[in-house]
Amino acid sequence: VSIPVTFICAGNRRKEQNMTKKTIGFHWGCAAVGNSVWTGVRLCDLLAHVGVDRQSREHRFVHFEGPLGELPQGETGAYGTSIDMGWALDRERDVLL
Repeated sequence: VSIPVTFICAGNRRKEQNMTKKTIGFHWGCAAVGNSVWTGVRLCDLLAHVGVDRQSREHRFVHFEGPLGELPQGETGAYGTSIDMGWALDRERDVLL
């Protein structure tokens, strides 16, 4: 699947994040934005392929994690994030891998 995407850097939220807890990385302000065509597999299709077709107690979130040592701080130095399973299963959301 290929779709056009406007993508923002997570650093765009860093000012607000730092108001709650100090983070590492550069504060971009609101300037880190780009447009491109992304190609990949829909996450909802992959989840269906492995038998996950609805949110449950066992399947509440999808967690993504980068390689160990990518960041200079933290327990493993890995960047991670997660999304709600309902979002991941929604074909209209176009979550691509």
